[in-house]
Amino acid sequence: MVPAALTPLGLGARTLVMGVLNATDDSFSGDGLGGDARRLAARGLEMVLAGAALNLSPETLGGTSVRLSLIVDDPDAVAERAIAAGATEVLPIADQPYGLRQGRVADPYGHHWLIGRPLADAARWSGTVRAR
Repeated sequence: MVPAALTPLGLGARTLVMGVLNATDDSFSGDGLGGDARRLAARGLEMVLAGAALNLSPETLGGTSVRLSLIVDDPDAVAERAIAAGATEVLPIADQPYGLRQGRVADPYGHHWLIGRPLADAARWSGTVRAR
């Protein structure tokens, strides 16, 4: 057992540190890899060799730090398909006061997916990438 004085964060003998691979050039830190698969694989290998854990999913971490957002033509149908495929409904699809018909599901690994479409004023959302 590791003495409590050596684990001030109370995280146990092995403290996990999450690394992020910025796959696109529009990352907040400016160090994106531009979607270059070879550079992504090489950087991922560097991280693993340095001791990073491969599975830092919400399932292993006990929660999620991001929500993935999909703008689709029919959020009700997409949510139904996700639930039929094993997702759990977190918030039902409904008209939201912020202008979306939206809900949320969690996939079997704990990732949260917002699924929605604009209710009105679609011009506000014209720059959004739409999932099909």
